[in-house]
Amino acid sequence: MQESPWQPESQPNQTRLRWWSSRVTLVLVLAVAVIAALIFFWNMMMTHTDELDEANIPVIMAESVSKEYPQKDKEREGDSIYSLISKEKEGKTALVVEDEQPVVETAPDLSSKPVTVPSESKNEVIHMEEKAPKSAYQKEFFLQVGSLPSAKEAEKELKRLKFKFKTLLSEWGVDIVQKDLGKKGVFHRIQVGPFPSKEKAQATCKNLSKQGGACFLIY
Repeated sequence: MQESPWQPESQPNQTRLRWWSSRVTLVLVLAVAVIAALIFFWNMMMTHTDELDEANIPVIMAESVSKEYPQKDKEREGDSIYSLISKEKEGKTALVVEDEQPVVETAPDLSSKPVTVPSESKNEVIHMEEKAPKSAYQKEFFLQVGSLPSAKEAEKELKRLKFKFKTLLSEWGVDIVQKDLGKKGVFHRIQVGPFPSKEKAQATCKNLSKQGGACFLIY
């Protein structure tokens, strides 16, 4: 039987096809690996970006918080002082009328009435006036380190701050205080304190700022 003249060339062709197919398969595998690596790298970058975004929390709103508490205290203190002064004036006028009535009724002997009763009332008023300023100076100082509209977000931020600033905040209380701002809604404020003095609170706030935190003083 005579062999075909094309038979010897068929084997090299098959070898070439196998060689090319193996190379194409290798290229495809490498391409898939590169694409997978790019996707993995992209996910890592996005996760890192999200962490950086979360690290920028808290969102602190410039609310005039520090003025609200003192104003209320001053108003209450002022009301109490004014009421005491008005009472003292009423007492004085009443006593003066009592002093003048005997004079009108031609009783000169009673013009110099005993001053024991007004002296007692004056002493009582002065004693109360001395107590009122003392309560005004017994202030508590706090640091606000966050203000968020959601209670869940505030709890999450509270845990993050306690972990990040463990050394600074371990000696002070860290709590969430709700504040109704009317049309703006209810905000959940993260407050640190109370501090024994304004200087101590400011020093702690300065140390927080050095470590990347944000805060301001309220009292």
